[in-house]
Amino acid sequence: MFHIRVLETVQENISALLVGLEYLINISYVDDTEVFKVCLDYWNSLVLELFDANHNMDNPAVTANMMALQVPLLSGLVDGLGAQLLQRRQLYAGTMSKLRMLMIYRMAKPEEVLIVEDENGNIVRETMKDNDVLVQYKIMRRH
Repeated sequence: MFHIRVLETVQENISALLVGLEYLINISYVDDTEVFKVCLDYWNSLVLELFDANHNMDNPAVTANMMALQVPLLSGLVDGLGAQLLQRRQLYAGTMSKLRMLMIYRMAKPEEVLIVEDENGNIVRETMKDNDVLVQYKIMRRH
């Protein structure tokens, strides 16, 4: 996702980046599973970069800044990292909101389970398998 960092440096590029992400949101609504899978891979990468716990919450400096704690020894580091993180999240807030709506709209259904009575009168559980939908569901649940 190095290309995004480069695009975030100049205002003209930021505008183009946001327009491009808007196009990708619209492409993600296309009723084609293969197209959606490609888009989903990109969205997973972007969301991981913006919200991954290893980059953000596991870093005590960022955690302290987000909780508005004063850490005298790390104050310069805290302010810089926290401000940069919050600025990036604010930049993508509109896109993330639209992405959230997209994911709700496109969320694949989980495996269907039916409780039925078999030929011996026993109550059993049957599952209805739809492999493509299940794979998509598991990918979307991952993040």
